[in-house]
Amino acid sequence: MFTAMISYNVIIGDTTTKVLIRIFNVSQNSLLANRNAVVFLCSILVTFPLSLYRNISKLNKVSLISLLFVFFILSFIFLRIETFSDKIPKSDDAYDMVGPGITESIGIIAFGK
Repeated sequence: MFTAMISYNVIIGDTTTKVLIRIFNVSQNSLLANRNAVVFLCSILVTFPLSLYRNISKLNKVSLISLLFVFFILSFIFLRIETFSDKIPKSDDAYDMVGPGITESIGIIAFGK
């Protein structure tokens, strides 16, 4: 459970700051563009309160909302794939899945789960 929470914080830190900078035009010097500050705020405001429940059944609604967000994000990705498919240049190695860093990648994915 602890490693999953760490991986969530890494994902939040890597993605949220870039989304805030790009969509909301946050400056690079802002607190919301700082990866460590965003991870700290999300940990204190979201992860910590959720981890204080004594009964795990109270997380039903949060899990449902999380699942709905996953479906929303996936549908948005598929929509953007369709709209941007003509703008992405074709390459011969576009579907190559194995590269020189595959073993490190598998280790990181296994640690996150």
